[in-house]
Amino acid sequence: MVARLNFIFALSPTAMGWVALVGALTALFGASIGFFQYDIKKVLAYSTVSQLGFMFIGVGVGAYWAGAYHLLTHAFFKAALFLGSGSVILACHHEQDMRKMGGLGKFMPITQKTYLWACIAIAGFPIASGFYSKDEILWKAFSQEHLALLGMPAAWLGSLIYCIGIVTATGTAFYMFRSYYMTFTGEYRGGHGHDGAPAHGHGPKESPLSITSVLVVLASGAVLASLIGLPASWTHRPPILEHFLEPSLPATVAFVEYPHWMEWLLQIVGVSAGAIGWLFARLLYLNGRSPVPAQLLLRWKRPWTVVYNKYYLDEIYQATVVRGSLVFARILSWIDSRLVDGVVNLAGAVTRLFANLDGAIDTYLVDGAVNLLASSTIAAGRGLRRVQTGRIQTYLYGALAGALVVVLLNFLIK
Repeated sequence: MVARLNFIFALSPTAMGWVALVGALTALFGASIGFFQYDIKKVLAYSTVSQLGFMFIGVGVGAYWAGAYHLLTHAFFKAALFLGSGSVILACHHEQDMRKMGGLGKFMPITQKTYLWACIAIAGFPIASGFYSKDEILWKAFSQEHLALLGMPAAWLGSLIYCIGIVTATGTAFYMFRSYYMTFTGEYRGGHGHDGAPAHGHGPKESPLSITSVLVVLASGAVLASLIGLPASWTHRPPILEHFLEPSLPATVAFVEYPHWMEWLLQIVGVSAGAIGWLFARLLYLNGRSPVPAQLLLRWKRPWTVVYNKYYLDEIYQATVVRGSLVFARILSWIDSRLVDGVVNLAGAVTRLFANLDGAIDTYLVDGAVNLLASSTIAAGRGLRRVQTGRIQTYLYGALAGALVVVLLNFLIK
């Protein structure tokens, strides 16, 4: 997304600075967690987090094509690693702990070789593609001059990111070759019964062709993808992929034009970083014979525990975000049930009261008055109906009675 929106991000050196810095810290953080993991899939999972950090370094410093290139190379070697780990887990009867593996190279030669080539690629050796994408990212980070933080120019940021990237590259080579040596060298350490035979009735064996053929394709891709990213300092022309992506990545940022010998020097530094990581992994984990890892574990138990438990990020997340969200949800639920519903229910009760009062007024006053008028009219009509008999004698008697009343009243008044 950042690469595709390059024309927007290029307008804000501060935004690009934060993207690159967060990418560098993510790369270092993910790599450090991978140092002490024993679950082979967890090693690869945190390796993926670390490599994503490299991709964001690339797009953050303005080397958009290099970030996309690392995504491509990473797709090859990390897919080979994950499928290779799946092949190993299948052979070890769904065991994922590398402490219960070892010596699988003699049982699974194709998985072992493809896993090795993927490790070479991710470690950053020039015989595979990971070197070219990672080196281009770090070179562009070193030579940038446009990044900013908090609205202020930060020319030093590129050098800092480069140093973090080199340290991370060293760690990457270490934990990836650590996983390789623990898994494929030495003697098989898992699945044995009391009599020394494999507990499942048979030892590890190579995966079927449906898996190994794909592993070969992915490992080959991890090597051949180098051809589209050969640096300009080698070929004196832009890399093939950079030229191909140029129409889609029109935004340009300023980089310092250093001489080619300086780029070659930094390439040697990058290869040396990978070689140092590989050498330490080989010394400590080849054939599982070195006592140093166990001694270091005893000596540095607390730091090891912190890193092994992923800096307790899951626990911190559970205690803050998850529990905080639950408490906040309970507060909102209380507010909804006691306050909001209370106000709504009060409004409903008041509305019902006024409705009942209005209904009583309508029933007993308005309707009562109307009904009283109607009843009075009917009663009067009934009384008058008795007077209207239709007989002459009755009317004469009435007239006579009326005349007598008038005479009597006249007499009384006088």
